Amino acid sequence: MARPHGNPPQCPQCRAGLADQAAYRSMMIPADMADEEPRAFVVIYCRTCGRALGLRAGFGLQT
Repeated sequence: MARPHGNPPQCPQCRAGLADQAAYRSMMIPADMADEEPRAFVVIYCRTCGRALGLRAGFGLQT
């Protein structure tokens, strides 16, 4: 397997190396409308500064 070239990815806010500092958290996000159900999301974030780097709806979660 080939090794990637260049520097590993960094957080755009604090520049921490994401190889060590990226994490994810599963969350149930409430709906804006009272008659709708909450939805499951996975949020990827930097452990150093807390900046959210991305999210994905329902990935591997029970709703």
